[in-house]
Amino acid sequence: MIVRLRTTARHAGIALLVLAAGPLLPAGVLAGGTAADPVAALPGATEPASLAGYDVYFGELHAHCEFSDGTGSAAGAYWSGRAAGLDFFTLSDHHNMIAPWEWAATQAAADAADEPGAFVALAAYEFGWWYHINVFAPPCLLRPPDTQGGGRETVAADEDVVAALPGAMGMFNHPTWSETGDFDDFAGLTPERDAAMELIEVYNHGDGDAEWYEPSYVKCLDAGWHVMPTAVGDTHYVDWDTEVMPYEMRTALLAPELTRAALYDAVRSHRGYATLDPDLRISFTVNGAVMGSRVARTARVLVGVQVDDPDVMVAGDAIERLDLVGAGGSVLASAEVSGHKVAWSVVLRRPASDWVYLRVTTGDGATAWTAPVWLED
Repeated sequence: MIVRLRTTARHAGIALLVLAAGPLLPAGVLAGGTAADPVAALPGATEPASLAGYDVYFGELHAHCEFSDGTGSAAGAYWSGRAAGLDFFTLSDHHNMIAPWEWAATQAAADAADEPGAFVALAAYEFGWWYHINVFAPPCLLRPPDTQGGGRETVAADEDVVAALPGAMGMFNHPTWSETGDFDDFAGLTPERDAAMELIEVYNHGDGDAEWYEPSYVKCLDAGWHVMPTAVGDTHYVDWDTEVMPYEMRTALLAPELTRAALYDAVRSHRGYATLDPDLRISFTVNGAVMGSRVARTARVLVGVQVDDPDVMVAGDAIERLDLVGAGGSVLASAEVSGHKVAWSVVLRRPASDWVYLRVTTGDGATAWTAPVWLED
């Protein structure tokens, strides 16, 4: 297999190396280098990526049942998610459609379905009238403050509500659907709001009306937020994964064990990625730190990538391209690859971008987007 570096006018590059057939080894590349600055002179340039002892768990973070505008019972929804082979499943009914007793019933159904080590059931709700935010681990059911007295709801007020909830975590849902688009262009960043808003949907299946939000993800990161991307079904049907309407998108979380506490810690640490392939395993590191980390910006930044799809008989699952994406959506480096298991390492010369994430393209198109690693001076 040959891996070829693609370059842009702003990011020149030098050659990689040829990989023999069989188990794949990392390819090394210097992005922004010259012929006088060889890869071989860079210690660790072919260091492979690592999951650092974490396992990868695949699941759903956005779904509805009969308590709001979905169908079927809460218990049936959790059963359906587990029957579909998910590691975790979340019910997130609309806050303005559920009564306190229904919220209590959702929590009870989640507790009954939860089996640490085998299946994690999460209870959340979709908060907001004009701006939808999934709230995970909330201590109570709430209403947006600016609507109770007839006033106009604002993004900032909703974000502040989430920030004021001890232990709660928020997700920007289907960003361009919000009242003003992209949550007022993510302009209301404060340290408190940034600490509360942990996730953003980069893909929402919408019961077949699928939407991709990578430009919103980039805009959010450019605005300074620390979030990880998710791919969700937003299903309103209790039969979560059927042949009639298959849901293959997943949010993948890196955690040491399959428990609520471990998954919530992964969310808070932004250790995860969005994928449209249900079992695509990705390791993405920067200077040895896993996705979601914050690392010091160094003169040469080592990026390690490993991508593995076990469905080797599915042609559309073959990995074709890897992109490192930075500020403004610019491609800092990329590689054309071929196969179901690939590895790649890149050295970036003191990138100006404050963050970088990995985008994976397969034969089916753009397929996965990782959490960034943030570069700090």
